[in-house]
Amino acid sequence: MKYFKQIIAFVLLMTLSLAVGCKNPVDAMSEELVNTMTDDMDKNDILYYDSADGWHVTYNGKSLLLRQIDAHEVWFIYSMSDAGNNAVVIKYVEGADPLDAIEEMTASWSDAEVSQSEDTFVGTEDKWGIWRSTSYVYQDDNIDKYVTAAQYNGGTLLIEMDTRYYGEPDTYVQNLLNNVIESIHYDDFAEQDMYEGLPGDYTCIIEGGEGVRDIEYELSLYDNHAGTLILDENIIIAWGSKLYINDEVCEYEFKDNVLTFTYHDKKYEFLKDE
Repeated sequence: MKYFKQIIAFVLLMTLSLAVGCKNPVDAMSEELVNTMTDDMDKNDILYYDSADGWHVTYNGKSLLLRQIDAHEVWFIYSMSDAGNNAVVIKYVEGADPLDAIEEMTASWSDAEVSQSEDTFVGTEDKWGIWRSTSYVYQDDNIDKYVTAAQYNGGTLLIEMDTRYYGEPDTYVQNLLNNVIESIHYDDFAEQDMYEGLPGDYTCIIEGGEGVRDIEYELSLYDNHAGTLILDENIIIAWGSKLYINDEVCEYEFKDNVLTFTYHDKKYEFLKDE
């Protein structure tokens, strides 16, 4: 599975979204996507879905049911499931912030532990997404939930994958759903601006006082969401809605070119270099 990975630290998982489309047999244009399907799926069963919101996927029309909720939400549901379990949900929310949208979509999740990370959004090489996952047991069934959100063309694109099984996971069903996610591509994924102004070099000076030399720290945030932090050691970091420094996830505030965060219980204020 190319993208279907467990979310730990900066691990990628899933992605998809939106609706209003039609079902057509896959043609030569999508032949490359069809070839990503597993061997036990007949390519003649693969259908092509076009979204009015500018994204496209392929899916197994024999085993997955397409349910359109409204103009911006569509479900791909395993046909042998009860009550819509084992499904991929793709949803576009116009004008929404990704952090708010993913918070709302996961609000009904169980009280089980939820993991969050950030990484490149599925179907892209340079767009940023937020990922959440949880696993728990309900009435002897194992429930796995994954959702990702990204700023997309004036709103937020959300993709959720739910699987429910008893005993060992059903790899056939997982492949069916994961293949939908992996096939996603876009007409035009506009540049994201939610982190505009953040990339760059920063300096933090700790005044040493009379007779004591000042201490200077450095921070660099790169456009690809990697970075370096030079404190007492050189640290490779990642950044997005939070700073990921070693095994610590740090909230930050960026105001008037000053980036403020707390790391190892110590507060730092980094001024962006001009």
